Amino acid sequence: MNTFNFSSEPSFAELWDKCVRNLLYDVSDYTRDIEELFTSKNINKTSKILDISAGGGFPALDLSLKGYVIDCIDGSNDEVELFNKKSKENKLEVRCEKVLWKDIASLHRNNSYDFLFCRGNSFIYAAGGWNIEQDIDVTESKKVFEQTLVNFLALLKDGGYMYIDKFMDTEVSHYETVGEIKVGDESAEKLVFWTERFPEQNIRKASLIIEKINGDKIAVPNTTYDLKGLEFEEMLKGAGFSSVSQIKLPSEKHFQIWLCKK
Repeated sequence: MNTFNFSSEPSFAELWDKCVRNLLYDVSDYTRDIEELFTSKNINKTSKILDISAGGGFPALDLSLKGYVIDCIDGSNDEVELFNKKSKENKLEVRCEKVLWKDIASLHRNNSYDFLFCRGNSFIYAAGGWNIEQDIDVTESKKVFEQTLVNFLALLKDGGYMYIDKFMDTEVSHYETVGEIKVGDESAEKLVFWTERFPEQNIRKASLIIEKINGDKIAVPNTTYDLKGLEFEEMLKGAGFSSVSQIKLPSEKHFQIWLCKK
């Protein structure tokens, strides 16, 4: 079992970054797969790339270390802070800005990018629900999803590509201990991934849970509309992408990926 050691209580971004890099992905394999995808679509180290869900820097920092130039944004303060801290530690010039997707059209120039990343199951939170509990308004969620995709499309150059993913339709509800967290000299505590889907209400809930020694649980809630694959594809086509296709990467075992061309 993986034990994640911290000298002080970690932020959610720090803890999630450990999970991504040590539980969910083999960083070198995933980076290689992305470079192969880039090559197949004529994306190179002079191409303009935008990561609109940059988080703690995976994979943008790993690609930057290989010479790719990537603009990066995220909507969470702790993610932006962690990204920029790690970038400085690696002596990279890339920095992450805090930008909400609803504001992206006014802060980034249209028709500017050759490739756009929206990965890590981030898109389903376009209508909110990241690290908060919320009620789901199905109509409003769909409306926000559709407008967000239109905004993403506008950022791309003609012929540019968007990589976007979400949880698999086959995902089942689960409560799984995936590791331990240890802060300083304190006793190790269980780290749990929890997901529950409520098909009749069109709701998906997920959480990263720390089980304390005394039995208490600290949970970070995430609640969204339970977006299905076929419905998502129709939204992508409706937004105006000229081609929408599912792709597979050998190192991506958690999410469905769509590659969309403007």
